[in-house]
Amino acid sequence: MLTRISLTAALIVCSWGLSVGQTRVDLQNQGRNVDFSSAATTRPIKTGTVTPSTCAVGELFFKTDSPAGSNLLACTSANTWSLQAGGSGSLPSSAGNANRALFTDGTVPAWRTFSAGGSGALQLTPTATDLGIDIVSAVVPVKAAANTFTGLNSFDQGVQLTPQTAPGSPANGRVWYDTTANRFRLRENGITADLRNPTMGVYLSAPGTWVTASSTQFFAPSGSTFSATESTRQVAIPVAGTLRDLVIRTSSSQPSTGSLVCAVRVNGVSTLLSVTVAANAATGTFSDLTDTVTVAALDLLSVSCVNTATASSATVSGISFRMVQ
Repeated sequence: MLTRISLTAALIVCSWGLSVGQTRVDLQNQGRNVDFSSAATTRPIKTGTVTPSTCAVGELFFKTDSPAGSNLLACTSANTWSLQAGGSGSLPSSAGNANRALFTDGTVPAWRTFSAGGSGALQLTPTATDLGIDIVSAVVPVKAAANTFTGLNSFDQGVQLTPQTAPGSPANGRVWYDTTANRFRLRENGITADLRNPTMGVYLSAPGTWVTASSTQFFAPSGSTFSATESTRQVAIPVAGTLRDLVIRTSSSQPSTGSLVCAVRVNGVSTLLSVTVAANAATGTFSDLTDTVTVAALDLLSVSCVNTATASSATVSGISFRMVQ
């Protein structure tokens, strides 16, 4: 009797163990053509707000606190999760959005049109290969192009003009640094004039005579007669400045045996501001518009004319130069 009871108990225990073991099914090995389409609910992947610190390639994770469309992540390499399904929701349709760019506000993507901005300084030029964005040169000056500034502009570091030869036909209002004259010049009322210094005075002389053969004669600025003695033809200037633009006018030709050289002198010394009437030169106007001489207040000015010809020089009908400050 005891043996029958023990055998029955053993069979019950074995049956219970088998029934318990069979509730865990290995779907990979035991399942075939599994169809969950009729299941009330299915949750095939892990969920949560924090991705697991470790994962194997192929695992999936549904991040419940991410924006809709950005929830699904896949383990693309050991312990590395990557967002799937395009991120930030599905892309908007491209229909009707030619020449627009796709942007995102951090949550959803959207097509946006390029605009010139508040300043109107940008423009979009679409081509077959790219979208070109560039400035509108009519709004923003371009370094290599001629630019027009319509508003008041301030330059706290100053403005530097590149030295250049005098323009052929400058318009009124144009300013440039003349490499020939070595000074700033401007165009005003149809006339080209110096910019940097106003004219303080013009010295005009009309000797109306000649320099005798092989001799030196002096005359005073704005004087009318020559003298062999310089001290009688010196004039003291009241203020400091710069002498420039010496012009000599002759009314007869210079003898062929020598030249006539007239120079501005400061305190009895000839300066670079001088004009040469070459031997045999015909009647005309001769000038030095390049050289300048700096003078101080109370310096003594005079003009000398040296005739190296063996006959009287050309008749000097007029001499002029100016001082600027």
